[in-house]
Amino acid sequence: MGIDVPVLLDEDATVFGRWGGKILPTTYVLDGTGKVVDVVQGPLEWDRAEVIDNMRRILDGGTSPER
Repeated sequence: MGIDVPVLLDEDATVFGRWGGKILPTTYVLDGTGKVVDVVQGPLEWDRAEVIDNMRRILDGGTSPER
């Protein structure tokens, strides 16, 4: 997709705990305002078509489908 995104390096798991993280890996997807718009717990194949479509929907200002 050619997108550069910032990544939080949470070395002591402070943010992970504050955000309710329970398992690793957990990925939080934020919109342009910093609002969490998707949470993925566990591994995910980020190059699958439906995942890419979901990220495009979020980038276009939409929301993630319920899991």
